[in-house]
Amino acid sequence: MWDILLTDCQIATMDESSGVGSAGLITDGAVAISNGRIVRVGSRVDLAGGQAQQVIVCGGAIVTPGLIDAHS
Repeated sequence: MWDILLTDCQIATMDESSGVGSAGLITDGAVAISNGRIVRVGSRVDLAGGQAQQVIVCGGAIVTPGLIDAHS
């Protein structure tokens, strides 16, 4: 069981082989979080079988790794 599951999001993995374009974008993605750490990233369908204490529906928002400078 995960603590948090982010769903209905676009995920920038920065891995060109994992998705569309140079940002490695996964559309209709999901992110599973346990103990404050990301434990799984993938399509929403792939993570749909997991259980989470809290599900956050992101409404198509983009999830990116790390900090992004506001001027970039």
